[in-house]
Amino acid sequence: MILFGRKRIDASLSFLLLFAVPTISVVVPVVQGKLPARIPGLVMEAPWQEALSPDASNSSGVNETTLCYFPSLALLGQSITNGEFPLWNSYEALGAPLLGVWKSRALSPFSIPFYVIGPRKALTVSIFFKLLLAGICAWWVARRFGFRPPIAFMAGALYQVCAPVFAYRLDPVSDGFVWFPLLAWNANQLLTAHPRSWRAIALTFTLIGLGGSPELLVASLICFSAMLVAYRLRVRGLDHFTTASAGFLLAVVFAGGMLAVQILPYVEYLRESVYTPATLTDWSPGRLAILLFPVFDRGQDQGMAPAFAHIGIPAGVLCCLWIALHKFANRQRRRRMDAFGGVTLLFYLIAAAYSAMPVNTQGFPLPSAQHWLLPLPLWLVFMAATACEEWLELDAGTSRLVLKRFLLILAVFLLLVVSTGVYISVVRGESYSPLWWAGVIAGGTAMAALILLTLIWPKPRLIGYGTALIGFLWSAWTFQPFIQSTPLSEVFPETLFTRATREAGGRVAGTENLNRWPLSVHGIAQVYNPGGVTLKRYATFKERLRQYPLLARRAAASVLLLSRQDIQGAYAAMRPDLNIQEVFPSGVVLIRDYEAQPRARMLYAGKVVPSFSPDGLTPDAPSQIEDAMLPEKASESAAQGSVRILRDGLTGVDIQVEGVRPGILVLADAWYPGWKAWVDGTPSKICRVDGIFRGVELGEGNHTVEMRYRPTSVIVGAMVSGCMIILWLLTGIRIPRLPPRKQKA
Repeated sequence: MILFGRKRIDASLSFLLLFAVPTISVVVPVVQGKLPARIPGLVMEAPWQEALSPDASNSSGVNETTLCYFPSLALLGQSITNGEFPLWNSYEALGAPLLGVWKSRALSPFSIPFYVIGPRKALTVSIFFKLLLAGICAWWVARRFGFRPPIAFMAGALYQVCAPVFAYRLDPVSDGFVWFPLLAWNANQLLTAHPRSWRAIALTFTLIGLGGSPELLVASLICFSAMLVAYRLRVRGLDHFTTASAGFLLAVVFAGGMLAVQILPYVEYLRESVYTPATLTDWSPGRLAILLFPVFDRGQDQGMAPAFAHIGIPAGVLCCLWIALHKFANRQRRRRMDAFGGVTLLFYLIAAAYSAMPVNTQGFPLPSAQHWLLPLPLWLVFMAATACEEWLELDAGTSRLVLKRFLLILAVFLLLVVSTGVYISVVRGESYSPLWWAGVIAGGTAMAALILLTLIWPKPRLIGYGTALIGFLWSAWTFQPFIQSTPLSEVFPETLFTRATREAGGRVAGTENLNRWPLSVHGIAQVYNPGGVTLKRYATFKERLRQYPLLARRAAASVLLLSRQDIQGAYAAMRPDLNIQEVFPSGVVLIRDYEAQPRARMLYAGKVVPSFSPDGLTPDAPSQIEDAMLPEKASESAAQGSVRILRDGLTGVDIQVEGVRPGILVLADAWYPGWKAWVDGTPSKICRVDGIFRGVELGEGNHTVEMRYRPTSVIVGAMVSGCMIILWLLTGIRIPRLPPRKQKA
């Protein structure tokens, strides 16, 4: 009874300790007045430098997190405030689909806080639960595999501090990595005659897919199928393999159905967007060395995703221990780790091969290097747990034999580490301080000392909690989460620049640097696309805009942000018309262009074309109109009428038109499948003007025009997802069996 009580206490304690890493990672930066994530702010960019403070971080400027991830998450809260579902981003690139861009993570469970509280607080809450659930998933799977509570806690804590979850906590892949440990247990269940486990597999794939990275979802599907095959090859048998394969396919069908609300808009977006061609990446012995020992990559370059590879030198020491005791380990555990290790090695080699050749995915969600490294952190975590568990179970004689093998393998490992460091220092010219080397040595020494200490005191708590502590300290030293946190004053600061630009009250165009200035978090619409969403027709318009800056007037860009070089160069022809409103300390000039056309306007003259011609899009050329007809030209003396926007939302615009003659109402927002129009309550067709804008034919008089974004892809996807979720729930209902009737004598 006492033993049973101790087990319950150990299990409860191991679970409660999983709150430690998320709490420390979040509370320490919050107390310091910072966000618990590195968001390289805009304060190093020219127009934002007025927000610099004496304690400003050494940010090297904006990156993808700043440009894409945080602004798109901030829009989620705005949509709910307006009573709309987050389907459309009206602030960038003349408008773009928000749900269709998978990385926006509009449906991710970790995006829920962004709907209900401010983006800065939501970010903190989201990171806390992401770290916590990552640890719980790994801990739960370890417990199901029979690991003792302290060892299970070690597995959960090490997974919490692995690079994809701990260092890249704002990247879309981190949302998916949280749930990946569940696939390891599900694969085991499916292969051990538990066919109903396909339901848990379908749910896990759905959660990974909602994370915002279709590439990671594809990698997860490939990895899971590879695990099934690898385990069958390892045990040299096909028992239950056919049933497991059928269960896997059924899980994929259900997961695809439940993800239809995300997949269909994404497919539609791929069809309408521009594909970015792949480029040749650096492939060299130095890069492969860093992939093997990412601790030497001080810049954490993601070209080959080295930072995704390991949880550090302590994991390498535990790997040496596992090699040493491999043949003495429990047969079932050994087979399980061998199969998973084979899949990990295969994916590892594929990730390395990505640096030897350009891989052009043509817009499809094929995994890149960081996605192929998906199984590596989890394999290292469970390898460490298995090694510790087996080490504690060895008898005295076997322990001495394993110890000799361990010390020999450890010497080879240390030689490889030192050789790699010397090679990179000499060939690549990298320099490492004595303090840095001391940290590497301390990490390996502490782990080796802990293993040796368990020879004298073989306690699960010692090796479990001790390894978790070493892993946390190693990750804190490697990724510096508290130093890499971001002061609140540097996260999209409210400055004179943002206030003046917002108060100017118009869409912004001008300098090409606007591609690096995400203004959407301040409620400012801009012609350029910091978020990287590039529709085909927008790409054409942007290219013509680069040649003819005056085209910004057709895009209703009444506010220009120009540098002195822009004024003297591309915009020199407009200098007589420029009305300077503000000159910022950085030299950026805010200009009101009173010649810019209104966002909503009537078009009475133009050129009806069967298809858009980019060469015909110039400031002096008539507007090109597709899929519509201009009425007969009326006299120029007729009244122009008035056009007024009554309501401007993220997914809908209401326009009041009064006293107009027959023509086309033009809204200078991007055309995209799913936009529908109603004129005085009657459905009307939306045509394309100048290749990108929306237009609606109107007759003479007064009209109320409503434009709503109601994409068929989302509607059909939601219906399919809803039906599949209901069906998935129904498959979990167990019908009780009635007792057999007694036969009459």
